[in-house]
Amino acid sequence: MLSTSKSGSDETAPGGLPVVNGSWFVAGSALRHTATLTLAGALLEIRGDGQGTDYPVAQARVADFGDAVTLEFSDGGAFVVASGQADTPRLLGALQGKAPLVRRLERRWQTVAIALVGTVGLGALLLLVILPALARPVAGLVPPAWSRLIDDQALPVLDRMVLAPSALPEADRTRIEGDMQELVTGLQLDAERYRLLFRSGDGIGANAFALPGGTIIVTDRMAELASPEELAAVLTHEIGHVERRHGLQQILRKSTLAIILVLVGPDAGTISELAQGLPAVLLDSGYSRAFEREADLYACRSLTQLGRSPEPLAGALERLAAEHPDGPTVPAWVSSHPDTDERIAKIRSYRPGSDAFEE
Repeated sequence: MLSTSKSGSDETAPGGLPVVNGSWFVAGSALRHTATLTLAGALLEIRGDGQGTDYPVAQARVADFGDAVTLEFSDGGAFVVASGQADTPRLLGALQGKAPLVRRLERRWQTVAIALVGTVGLGALLLLVILPALARPVAGLVPPAWSRLIDDQALPVLDRMVLAPSALPEADRTRIEGDMQELVTGLQLDAERYRLLFRSGDGIGANAFALPGGTIIVTDRMAELASPEELAAVLTHEIGHVERRHGLQQILRKSTLAIILVLVGPDAGTISELAQGLPAVLLDSGYSRAFEREADLYACRSLTQLGRSPEPLAGALERLAAEHPDGPTVPAWVSSHPDTDERIAKIRSYRPGSDAFEE
């Protein structure tokens, strides 16, 4: 606000300047004053109820919804133009030419279109660049104990939706559990972090997948289909998903809210939010191509470290591809792992000591 002055009359400005009547609300007060507003050069002059004030046009924001026009000022004051006045269009036309560039652009449809395109572009940037970039460091902020709680909340949902109790013979379970323990011990991992569970499910067939907290689920059909060496290689791949926090990253990539919650400080609500997103990730989209490649590389390096060959991992992929020639409708170990033939070739091209697959 520039100035406040007393005036005993409501004189209209000379020279045919736009003058309108209306209601003036002084900054900091809800009291309404009947007043006139005159556009005089670069100033908006308001006079009414024995007082007045002048505002620079640059300090006014025009809200124009047809016949309902309000001018809002930087100090919190406002002037509501009475409807049905002949000078209202002249006032608005003049303000369009005098208002700051941003407000003039707001009235142009071309600018609205550009703004819309810009908004879509920013959204794409957020989804395709910013969220993926933030997912890895933010996933590292989630404590392992809370990741296990995510498993505990998500597992009942998976059991209800697609899984069923295992019918695998006890001897087979014991053997696979021993292989899993040997892998965890040999790779010097935290044994308390990992939990191996067995499930069946007619709809998912041969399958194995890891939850973020270290829970690895193997289906009966997977145990029947794969040789012991192949199943151990599959388990090593799933351990790679856990160690690289792929499950958490995949959830975070799909949820800005989840990233914000983790950054603010994980609590019970955050865990619930992440747990709710996990089944959708596993059942709908699976892991990204980059995550699958990273888990394959982890398995190849780990198996080599243990004195084993990565070849059984390629063999398991071939068996699973033959098991699901048309692609299943729920996450099978192949369906969520794109480009199976390419993955098999890269696994077989792996050389001990390599930090990446050959391109």
